[in-house]
Amino acid sequence: MADCGEDIFLFGDDFDIILDILEQDEDIEEEFVTSVENAQPGIIVCTDCGKQYKTRGGFQRHWTSKHSNITTPKEQTCITLTPSILTDIVKTAVHKVKTAQVYPQSIINKMEVYLFEELKEETVEFTMLKSMFDAYSKNGDTEKCYSNTTLRLL
Repeated sequence: MADCGEDIFLFGDDFDIILDILEQDEDIEEEFVTSVENAQPGIIVCTDCGKQYKTRGGFQRHWTSKHSNITTPKEQTCITLTPSILTDIVKTAVHKVKTAQVYPQSIINKMEVYLFEELKEETVEFTMLKSMFDAYSKNGDTEKCYSNTTLRLL
């Protein structure tokens, strides 16, 4: 039993080789740097609310969830979909597809000749889009909105 602890001991040559291997591995080095940054000595204080954190990671999670400027759908004001808003959404989407350079050339070519005619509020298409938009803006659950939309289209 006492010999078991001696088997783990690393000799100088072995230790140098293992250290060289670890230094060459960039993933391990990145993880090490991240750990060092997250485990700073001292206390980090949130300037917005005064809450104190021992690690940078804890502070970053707190700030992202409590103080970031990203608004959730529940925090947004209620927006009513109008034909002009729908036209702006479609024009923005078409522009992004044309300029993003991540889509296949066939789709980009289709968007070059695409012409969107503004829908009237009385049309069936606009009524369906408005009900889908209202359902999404009500609960903000994208997955539920997609599933309901798919069921309506089938």
